[in-house]
Amino acid sequence: MVNDGGEVFFRAGVGAVITNLSFDRVLLFRRGDYVNTWQCPQGGVNQNESTDEAVFREVFEETGIKKEELEVVAVCPVWLGYELPSGKSEEHLSVGQVHRWYVLKLLTSYDVFRDAAAKEFIDSSWRSFDDWNLDSVPSFKKEVVIFLMNWFFDVALAEERLLSGV
Repeated sequence: MVNDGGEVFFRAGVGAVITNLSFDRVLLFRRGDYVNTWQCPQGGVNQNESTDEAVFREVFEETGIKKEELEVVAVCPVWLGYELPSGKSEEHLSVGQVHRWYVLKLLTSYDVFRDAAAKEFIDSSWRSFDDWNLDSVPSFKKEVVIFLMNWFFDVALAEERLLSGV
């Protein structure tokens, strides 16, 4: 897709891998618009908004989880992107999206799905990251999810060492 200046662009966004206190589960959300699609919260960065501001706004809008309930554990050192399939790119006015990903630790409980303002998700589930069924990920996002899984395992290992004093 092209912007007003005739340039092809990718929309900037953020994503959040939300983990529990013991760092052995991540909170995944089931989308209402795609059958059996589970994902982490993600969304666009508004003009004049930092990625730090955007990630907390997006998480709250999509999940109802407040900034005060979260702690930033890690920020992915690279932006991860994907191209949208034809048809989807016209809907979003870009050829794809690039995201800055965060690992956020949830400091409170999240046992019951919260009905958030965005209405994008219809259910939630605490899962081991390696139990995330890649068949539930749209094909154009799979490469990003695989990278996220590997990066998350590195972050989780570092967090485990920090907590154990090793």
